[in-house]
Amino acid sequence: MNLVEALNSKIFKGILIFLASLVVLLMVFRLGMVVGFQKANFSYQWGENYHTIFGGPSHGWFQQIDKDDYINGNGVVGTVIQANSSTLTIRGNDNTEKSVIIDDQTVIEKNHQTIKLGDIKTDEHVIIIGTPSSTGQVDAIFIRVFGKGDPLPPPPQPVQTATDTDKQ
Repeated sequence: MNLVEALNSKIFKGILIFLASLVVLLMVFRLGMVVGFQKANFSYQWGENYHTIFGGPSHGWFQQIDKDDYINGNGVVGTVIQANSSTLTIRGNDNTEKSVIIDDQTVIEKNHQTIKLGDIKTDEHVIIIGTPSSTGQVDAIFIRVFGKGDPLPPPPQPVQTATDTDKQ
């Protein structure tokens, strides 16, 4: 058989089609790997940085968690950065923003006098006690408002328990 007959044979054309299909299939597989790697890398980076972006533990989820690393859903201490008709946005002492829902049952006091939500101004300091809502906000029960220049009371000191004194 000569070279021209070999190149024109059905077997040779079948081998060429098989090899071309194999190359295309490998290229599609490689493209899928690249896209999958990019998606996995994004998910990994998002998970690694979730705690810094959304206020989780400061050292990451799978490290030693300190008592100060938990998000407090029962209250907020901080500065008012926005006041709407039914919500307050507060910058907490840990520099995270928290949304607070206010309803007709919320008690708001300033200088031991009851005030309305509309009396709260931007940059005033507040201490809010409430309950965590299913939307990640705080449903306010009580709000104590301090003036712009008024200092906030100091944070409570931790109470030592018998197990704490045993560690020392």
